[in-house]
Amino acid sequence: MKVRIPPTMRGGLRTLLGSLVVFLVLFPVLDEGLVGRATIVIVSTVIALSGAYAASRDRRQLAMALLLAMPTVATRWGLVVVPTPAVRAAALVSSIVFFVFTILLILDHVLRTDEVTGDEIYGAVSAYILIGFAWGMAYGLLDLVRPDSIRSVGGPLVPGDYFYFSFITLMTVGYGDMYPVGPVARSLAIVEAMVGVIFVAVLIGRLVGLHAGRPRRQT
Repeated sequence: MKVRIPPTMRGGLRTLLGSLVVFLVLFPVLDEGLVGRATIVIVSTVIALSGAYAASRDRRQLAMALLLAMPTVATRWGLVVVPTPAVRAAALVSSIVFFVFTILLILDHVLRTDEVTGDEIYGAVSAYILIGFAWGMAYGLLDLVRPDSIRSVGGPLVPGDYFYFSFITLMTVGYGDMYPVGPVARSLAIVEAMVGVIFVAVLIGRLVGLHAGRPRRQT
């Protein structure tokens, strides 16, 4: 039986992917100063709302997604006004929880679908980017609790550095300009690298298998 994309997920996946790409490009550049932080928070709000919308198949899931998105939005806006370590920690924790929830629901749809469409591609890419962001926030939270867990040859770290480190680890690039020092940071890096490899292998295998299994048109 064909698994159809819920109406709430269909439009939200495109918006979610677009806002994630914008966030990925802007964050390293704008995460300094009041205007930069405000811009990032606006994009983060779009991500939270579109993620809640995209990940929801029914009203119960939508209510749960919005419930998890609200603390994320509130604490992100709080960082603009009161950029203290406590508020930053709250923003990171709430964002990680919300991103993990969104990733699981999107992957549940992508892996269970019986037909490969553009929406499956949007969902798969969105989930991959969300994994990188979630791990980047985990690195930031770890370094906030245990300073100097991650080091850079360029000196002191800024928030954008954690996302940079996360994505080069997720894609197993490893330029060598940043590296984990503490045991927890090393464990996180190992698991993220494994997730990155397994995600691509399993997802590509799944999508290729579905595409190859489609009935051929008679010519």
